[in-house]
Amino acid sequence: MMILFMITFNSCNTPLTPDDNYYISMLMILIVGLRDKAFTDEDMDRLKALGADVHRTNRGGLATFHGPGQLVAYPIINLKKHSIGLRE
Repeated sequence: MMILFMITFNSCNTPLTPDDNYYISMLMILIVGLRDKAFTDEDMDRLKALGADVHRTNRGGLATFHGPGQLVAYPIINLKKHSIGLRE
């Protein structure tokens, strides 16, 4: 759901769009990245059976767990608007 929102936000973003922050509290979710080859489909099924929401992603990294009560912040900042590049 957050990924869909971010794609929508980026597609309608203009120089006048204000920066913003979004805060989300998730239930139990595990996101598995490309670098975690040891995480098998059996592992995925086992965690889903325990009630976890498990997703593979095409992003780098290993695995990221978000649990109940954890607050995740997504700052949305237009770097071009602030004349900032990723390497600055």
